[in-house]
Amino acid sequence: MVIVHGGRELGGRTAARPAHSRVAITRLVIEELERVRPVTSRSRLEPAAALADAGIDAARFLDAVARIEGRYQMRFRDEWLHDVRTCDDLIDCVERRM
Repeated sequence: MVIVHGGRELGGRTAARPAHSRVAITRLVIEELERVRPVTSRSRLEPAAALADAGIDAARFLDAVARIEGRYQMRFRDEWLHDVRTCDDLIDCVERRM
């Protein structure tokens, strides 16, 4: 199947909008996780950081997820979030569901 977008063929894939690029998703996810982190956390979150090591417990995680859902106008299913352990896991989850 070939999709035509803006007058050009995309070979079966749609072109990612800038707000949905991997870089933009990473920026937004890190920003929202930083927002819910405990104040005592000093170092900047990196994509490979484990959420638990960053002080992000289940309640803080769900707060960040709700913020991401609001920003992207999307809803996550619980089963999509079960294996999220790192910032990168959440970034991957958002990217897959866009």
